[in-house]
Amino acid sequence: MPQMAPYSWSLYFSLIVMFLMFMSIMNYFSIMKNMKNMNKPNQMKIKLNNWKW
Repeated sequence: MPQMAPYSWSLYFSLIVMFLMFMSIMNYFSIMKNMKNMNKPNQMKIKLNNWKW
């Protein structure tokens, strides 16, 4: 059975999971920063998908 040398599939899986968790945490802090600016009239819209690629 072919294997991705020299790494195993679990390493790639853990890297992908850590990347998704990092993006979710960054999105959460971006939403919380927008919630603090809700008292301003021009900041009423919350960007739920404010990804920083």
